Amino acid sequence: MKEKMISAADFLKEKSGYILAILALRIPALLVLRLDLLSVFGWRKGLMGLFWNSAFTVLWIYVFMIISFVVLPKRIGKIFYGIVSTVFIIFSFCQYVYSKMFDKFFWIKSIMLADEGADYFGTALSYIDAKAIIFTLVSIICLVFALKNWGEESRYSKRWRAVALIFPVIGIVLLRTILLSDYFCESRREHFSWLEPGIIYENFDDVNKSYYVSGYHHTALRDLYHTVFERKTDERNLADFEAVEKYFEEKASVQNKENTYTGLFKDKNLIVIMMEGIDTWMVNEKYTPTICYMMENGINFTNYHAPTFGTGHTFNSEFAFNTGFFNPISSVSAVDFNGNTYPFTAARLFEEAGYAVNSWHFNDPEFYNRNTMHEMFGFEKYNSFSDLYTTEPEVSADSNVLKNENIYEQMVKNKPFFNFIITYSAHVPYMSEDVKKNVAKKNHPELIDADMDVETNNILVLAADTDDFFKQLLEKLEKDGIMEDTIIMAYTDHYTYMFSDQEKLKNEYKKDEIIYHVPAFIYSKDIESAKITKPAMTIDLLPTLINLFDLSREGKYLGNDIFAPENTGFVCFEDNSWLDDKMYYTPSGENSEEEDTEHIQKQSAKAAELLKINDIMVSGDYFKEAK
Repeated sequence: MKEKMISAADFLKEKSGYILAILALRIPALLVLRLDLLSVFGWRKGLMGLFWNSAFTVLWIYVFMIISFVVLPKRIGKIFYGIVSTVFIIFSFCQYVYSKMFDKFFWIKSIMLADEGADYFGTALSYIDAKAIIFTLVSIICLVFALKNWGEESRYSKRWRAVALIFPVIGIVLLRTILLSDYFCESRREHFSWLEPGIIYENFDDVNKSYYVSGYHHTALRDLYHTVFERKTDERNLADFEAVEKYFEEKASVQNKENTYTGLFKDKNLIVIMMEGIDTWMVNEKYTPTICYMMENGINFTNYHAPTFGTGHTFNSEFAFNTGFFNPISSVSAVDFNGNTYPFTAARLFEEAGYAVNSWHFNDPEFYNRNTMHEMFGFEKYNSFSDLYTTEPEVSADSNVLKNENIYEQMVKNKPFFNFIITYSAHVPYMSEDVKKNVAKKNHPELIDADMDVETNNILVLAADTDDFFKQLLEKLEKDGIMEDTIIMAYTDHYTYMFSDQEKLKNEYKKDEIIYHVPAFIYSKDIESAKITKPAMTIDLLPTLINLFDLSREGKYLGNDIFAPENTGFVCFEDNSWLDDKMYYTPSGENSEEEDTEHIQKQSAKAAELLKINDIMVSGDYFKEAK
């Protein structure tokens, strides 16, 4: 008797549960696929990366399908599949929105900083676009119907179920082994090694490229494994620390030299102000007249940049200033290293020189674990404005800080003093209801411009509120007769990365600037004004202060005194680009003649070495472990 032929429609209906189950896992992976990285990798390596991405994704979907439909009993398999798919759908949605905001994905351990990111929630909603909604909804629909049309109980024996699972697992192991082989890890030129798929996989320190090369599911699971089992402090071997010693032996002759600026501010008071979010395009006579005055009559670092490494850019920037080191690119935030030893921080050096050292900010001590971190930096106390004020507007608006006489008196009562202050007004949100924005608009109704787009106008008015803080500070120091003996250094923590229209920011507001270019200056009543045009970055500020105040030179710092004649200026960024006195270089991955020049090879190697030494010293807790 002839078997009845099954129609295509009946076949699809019978297998629809499997098909929909696959789609519910595949679509989230497509949502977070960053095809824009093709321009970074170049087409050859970019397409190779897509191959590895697809291979890992297919194998992991196979693993989940085998476990759900074959290995586990029907009911438990449905539960397992439902949980796994739901987690991946939600996670891909969050990753997509985050990458729209910051142009990068986040590591799973960033979730531990969720409290610090609470202020971004309202802003994040504006980044949910049609693609995020459509992909997520389609994934959910596929998941629901996959569960509804679930197949029959597996008819295979336990032995065959195990065998079925072995094949994709072996495939993943084999794929990983091939990817890590010498063929795929070998790079013709060392400074382009970060473009090799195998090296990206092995280092696992660039979150965007990791997702691009090894796929959504594999990278997420690997990230989860490292988050759960990885130690906070890396174990570094003797060779690592020997590399550090050699690096600083070669650098010592330049780093420890005196110059015409040595001791210029010796024994004077110092106030360092890290300006939250004050970007170059906000600084003008209309909105920030005091900052403009201080720049024009002080030392203006016109080519200063604030590179961003990891998540939590504000804290990472204050870490870089205080320690002289960046957050390692493989880490989420410098908060991860709150147990490290930091013997040569700004606070410790000034305390050693007889200064009263204190830090100030509006956030409570638990935010970014500042209470612990600032103690590790060597400050006598982290002073939270929220502990010193009684009403909410006073807490967050910079223009209200010095209206509290107790705060100002605490700052200047012990001389000489070193105060590290973080402003807050220009912090997000820019669009949603915000107390500090209301205070700023109340103080400056003349700056409200109905003809300007609301977000831009809000940011500029908030910048004006920060400018009011500077104005009040100068007036109080002058009134108390200590302005002549006080130096003010100000620098911005990061560019306006939370501005909703990043294309407009880059092309219209920042124009031809590098996006990381932000204000930095030193002001004193009696110094000769100057414009310093050489490239400089956050980790250069501490070595510069050490020279200006003639402090101890025993420490090791990756940055350089900005005023040193031997220092022609150098800035390196997280994406392997760099800036020096000759050019701004961004690796494209293409083998052009320009990339073969000796200068580019030399400076690219310099940037790679700096970041490598930085990683060894911070993640390996060098100052403790190398004793």
